[in-house]
Amino acid sequence: IARGFQYADGASGGGGGGGGESDSDLKTSLMAQEQAAVEDDDFELAAQIKDSLDRLEVLEAELKEKEDGKKAAVKKRDYDTAGKLSKEVKRLKEEIEIIACGGSGGGGMGQGAAEELSVPAPMINPSYPNLPISSYLNDTLFCKINTAYPGLQLVHEKPYIFIINNFLNQAECNKLLAKVGANMAPSVRSTNTIVRTSTTAIADNSELPAFRARVSQLTNQREEQLQYTKITRYERGQMFGEHLDASAHNDSDVFNNRGKPSQDYYGDRIIAEKGMWTTFNKPCVNRFCTVFVYLNSCEQGGATSFTWMGKHLGENGGDWYENPVSYSTTANKGNAEPKLAVRPEMGMAVIHFPCTAPHAGGYVDFNTTHTGEEAIDEKYIVQQFIYSDRYQLSSTSKDHPKGRLSAENF
Repeated sequence: IARGFQYADGASGGGGGGGGESDSDLKTSLMAQEQAAVEDDDFELAAQIKDSLDRLEVLEAELKEKEDGKKAAVKKRDYDTAGKLSKEVKRLKEEIEIIACGGSGGGGMGQGAAEELSVPAPMINPSYPNLPISSYLNDTLFCKINTAYPGLQLVHEKPYIFIINNFLNQAECNKLLAKVGANMAPSVRSTNTIVRTSTTAIADNSELPAFRARVSQLTNQREEQLQYTKITRYERGQMFGEHLDASAHNDSDVFNNRGKPSQDYYGDRIIAEKGMWTTFNKPCVNRFCTVFVYLNSCEQGGATSFTWMGKHLGENGGDWYENPVSYSTTANKGNAEPKLAVRPEMGMAVIHFPCTAPHAGGYVDFNTTHTGEEAIDEKYIVQQFIYSDRYQLSSTSKDHPKGRLSAENF
């Protein structure tokens, strides 16, 4: 049964669209719907609405603080600060608008319409588990994302894998699809041993301000930690073999001593000692969070499959999530769990954590090894890799944008 938040009288998301109701009206509407859901014994929907109310309260307080700061800066003629705060105000209003649209990220509903509007909420996807997040909240190893984000669904723990239905709406997916075609090039492979046959376009940060801001809101990370955003196309027969999203050190055994025994295959201990140039040589800094979003649905093929879960064991063969260690090619492997195959659904985001946070050693988690299965239907995906601190690229890197992809920003 399709369910959703009902916003009466054109309630808008935080002033995001002209002529709509105020945030207080939105809050009143949400509270009434929460009570109605409780009375209907629909506690799943009631919990979703409560999460939105809690997040709305935080956003309203932050929005007031930024708006007051902007006014004070303008009064002092400190236009540099005013400009920065103006961007923050816009970002906060956009996030409030996401809540007003039930997390779909769609445009504001502030058109002053008198009729009742029905806006789909990001529903729990029945095709996947919906696990309690208490284990993730108590975890001390990984990046801590915004667990109040509407529609967030934990589908696997250890490794932690989340999905969000309707992270992008159809119009937003179409904006990104319009960028496909320009400056497409064969996708970069981390090593020559990985099969990757897709093509990718890389967008300049200025071309995707709203998308990158939304990812920052979801992950609780600064935009300077976000790598350039990639949009990838898989045509029939194309695929991406088993790989990890964390980076290996150039001096690691994955690039050197291939085929020989290795106790630190990806160079975790090298990174802990001297870091990497791309992360300003800060110890233990790596890609520690991945967000990717499917831009179209595929009836056949193209699933993202996590194939190594349970195989990377911890110290002395124990639980890796209790005592993480670098991946050793000679250590015993655990019993592999059944693979988790995520089928492409338009607008659905997938979030996982390729390595631990710097304070936990930056260990690469080989249990997050995954593959882009061979496409039958054409597949489009947007990929956002996030470092645990700011990053840089060499002038010769193939991960630089090659030019503007389309006229319209998102």
